[in-house]
Amino acid sequence: MSVWAGMHLPRMPARSRPARNADFNLFVAEPVYSQPRLPQLSRLEDLSNPADVMQALGAIDWAFTHDETGYLGHDLHPYPAKFIPQIPANLIAALSLPGELVWDPFGGSGTTALEALLLGRQALSTDANPLAGHIARAKCTALGPEQRDVLRALGQRVAALALDRGLEGFLERAWGAAKGFVPDIPNYEQWFTAQATRELAYVRQLASAIADDDARLVSEVALSSIVVAVSNQDSETRYTRRDKGHRPGDVLRLFATALERILVEHEPLERLLGYRRARVATLDLRQLDTSPDAPEPESVDLIVTSPPYANATDYHLYHRFRLFWLGFDPRVLGSAEIGSHLRHQREKRGFDLYADEMLGCLAGIARRLRPGRYCAMVIGGAVFDGKEVDSAARLGEIGTQVGLEWLGAVERKIHATRRSFVPAARRLGAEHIVIFRKPPRSLKVTFELPKYRLWPYEHELRLREVERVVGVAPVSAAEGKLTATLDCYRVDRARRLALTSELTVGAACTGWQTWQARLENGAAARRDPKYVTHGIHDYKGKFYPQLAKTLLNLSVSQPGCRILDPFCGSGTVLLEAQLSGHRAVGFDLNPLAVLISRAKTAVATENALLLDRALRSFLEQLGAPATDTDLEVFPAATREEVLSWFPRPVARRLGKVRRQVEEVPNETAQLLLKVLLSSLIREVSHQEPADLRVRRRKEPLADAPVEMLLRARVVRFRDRCRHFGEQAAAAPNLFPPAHVVSRDSGTEGADLRVGAEAYDAVVTSPPYATALPYIDTDRLSLLSLLDIPSNLRSSLEMQLTGSREIRQRDRAALEAAIDGLDATIGSRTACAIAKKIHRQNSGADVGFRRKNMASLLIRYFTSMWRTLSNLDRAVRPGGAIAIVIGDNVTHTGAGEVTIQSSKAIQEMGDRLGWTLDACVPITVTKEARLNAHHAITRNDILLFRRR
Repeated sequence: MSVWAGMHLPRMPARSRPARNADFNLFVAEPVYSQPRLPQLSRLEDLSNPADVMQALGAIDWAFTHDETGYLGHDLHPYPAKFIPQIPANLIAALSLPGELVWDPFGGSGTTALEALLLGRQALSTDANPLAGHIARAKCTALGPEQRDVLRALGQRVAALALDRGLEGFLERAWGAAKGFVPDIPNYEQWFTAQATRELAYVRQLASAIADDDARLVSEVALSSIVVAVSNQDSETRYTRRDKGHRPGDVLRLFATALERILVEHEPLERLLGYRRARVATLDLRQLDTSPDAPEPESVDLIVTSPPYANATDYHLYHRFRLFWLGFDPRVLGSAEIGSHLRHQREKRGFDLYADEMLGCLAGIARRLRPGRYCAMVIGGAVFDGKEVDSAARLGEIGTQVGLEWLGAVERKIHATRRSFVPAARRLGAEHIVIFRKPPRSLKVTFELPKYRLWPYEHELRLREVERVVGVAPVSAAEGKLTATLDCYRVDRARRLALTSELTVGAACTGWQTWQARLENGAAARRDPKYVTHGIHDYKGKFYPQLAKTLLNLSVSQPGCRILDPFCGSGTVLLEAQLSGHRAVGFDLNPLAVLISRAKTAVATENALLLDRALRSFLEQLGAPATDTDLEVFPAATREEVLSWFPRPVARRLGKVRRQVEEVPNETAQLLLKVLLSSLIREVSHQEPADLRVRRRKEPLADAPVEMLLRARVVRFRDRCRHFGEQAAAAPNLFPPAHVVSRDSGTEGADLRVGAEAYDAVVTSPPYATALPYIDTDRLSLLSLLDIPSNLRSSLEMQLTGSREIRQRDRAALEAAIDGLDATIGSRTACAIAKKIHRQNSGADVGFRRKNMASLLIRYFTSMWRTLSNLDRAVRPGGAIAIVIGDNVTHTGAGEVTIQSSKAIQEMGDRLGWTLDACVPITVTKEARLNAHHAITRNDILLFRRR
């Protein structure tokens, strides 16, 4: 399940069936919800013509008479006169892009905010009513497993107390502490009985003691939802007194039921939200410019709201008791409420009072909207002294006074049963969606550098990236910054940049933070190569993710492309392709690399909340003791070798934990846990952890805390997963699933396509010639977790491109064919290097490694030629092929020889008819060379274009 709701779960008419999820012991309903009828916006340029926008908005019936409107969390708490979710859902889909900020300045109970999150947008909901803020926060917050435990315990405690025979005596004893939570309500005794007061105060005391902010918030919303029902107020919409005859324990029972209902009904929504959440603030729009909670100038991409209707209702009156019990003063809300019916009765100014208040609000709202972007307001007609006022037209005139373009209004018929909160005398049969646009303008933007220092070659890549992605040639400015003038309908492209942290425009306009900066947490002064899942397992020789993303941006100009990495290793390119909205396929022959890649890319398409729950459930059972029976997890063919590399207590622990991992029902969690377990294998074995090759410690281990080490890794990952889930609301695209294939991409004549469709681009970093012993380096993980014995590991090692292992008969066969190499490896340079090394080592007194070098290089370049030939058939005409490759050195009987892999790959590409657009050298630092056993002397980024 995706961390963005719109990805794999299509919106459907809301019909849910209950199901029992045994894995988490939660009541789960299928998360189904309403499908927007308007198509999703895919680029800002489609908003540039207002006539086209209005035509699209007028093409559907906005009544939604037969649609379900209470799906998911929209009925979490009673709230009068809220608009139906289908309205903001369709407006958001048509007028904003994924990851953009949608603001509802009259946010009410969070209808717009929730729909924005469900559609993969960032959401901001503000309202003068603090109760509205409470409901909106609760509605748009997914609870973690620990938070649910706290709330279920609270509900069970209160429900049990409600049935206790000694309830009244208990409440009497608790009254000394609880009475401080009774609000100071005028004429209190007329509205609440003494019994209801004691029970409400006790529940309020329990709720206030909850340490976790989100759990406490949900408990307070549950309490608020029953306040009117347990008071003497007649109903939600009638502010008159009536004795309801409540019995002792009724308040407690109603609260426990309300809390359980919230937990049950919110569960399907949480499965869609993951850990994305809305920003919610209590805000008087008339004081927008002085409030620290207000959005920044020109920071909002879309406004969707429904202002209070003129002369329609009084929220402070009907929410009066709820506000008091939550610690707020309804009189403060009354003074800030716009459109109040009571105020009209007092001041007798007709629509003019409402117009004056809305003028100030619209002025502040307009200043927050970005240039060229839209504001949609749902407004109903107003009746004053029996006369109807055309509120939509008057609101349109107010908008033009504050500098907005009034584009018109779309009529929406109201079903006879809708808006029943509004008295019939002031209720009309239709309302209008008024559409404004802030006038567009060109923007002089600065492409800000990341907070960390870029390497010299990255500045060249950065210049190319901006030109390729944004479509303009930037001008270099001071301190490495780039500037350009952009049409306001083209800035969406810049959010995909990898080597830019933010677009700034000046004090009058808030900048645009890139998706990459959000992923890296923005303000870090050091480069972070381990964001999302990049750091779940060490893997030698991988290239860093920022480079992978840059090469993706240089290769393709928009999301939704098919990307191939024929040497995917630990999945760096695949994950970056996912995060950029591409469909990625990777090949690798190393089973551990395949496992890591599958785990990395599965997380990006899993619901962060469900994954978190699965991991928490695993941690709860991790402490079970291990026995010799747990050794049976290892097959007989590998058990002896396992026991030779791990102390027996450790082997038992590994067996027990591995069995527990394999029993986890969530497939993504199982993959992830297996990779995290692999990441600690060296640390708990007899192997020397600091050594790249497998060598034994000088002092063997007696035991090791496998469970403790794994628990620490899981806890850290849960934090990282939650952070990613929270950031996902800013993602500019979907996260498509990746496909990892356990196969050699260098098999002669292999079809590398998965499906019939050709790839749009290749981004890869092949193994360097005879550089790293991948299989040998991770042999203990392959042995203990994947059951691969020594003989199969040796066979795998020799099959890998770039391997340093070769059989004597294979060496002899390759050397015998050395004179005919020109026809088989596609590069004169590669042929010359192999022949030179063979000649200089043949009669020299050198070790077996050097004797093998010529044949190893022949095999390496043959494999590379076959891979590139396979790519030529798999990539579409004009497709990009980006290769990061390095030269290294070897020593022969006659001295040092440079293995010019980069030049050889260039010649192979030329022979295939590819165009080399650029060769960008990468400087390798001195420190990197000192720590590199494969002695890389030069790296190149080769940017090819297929013919």
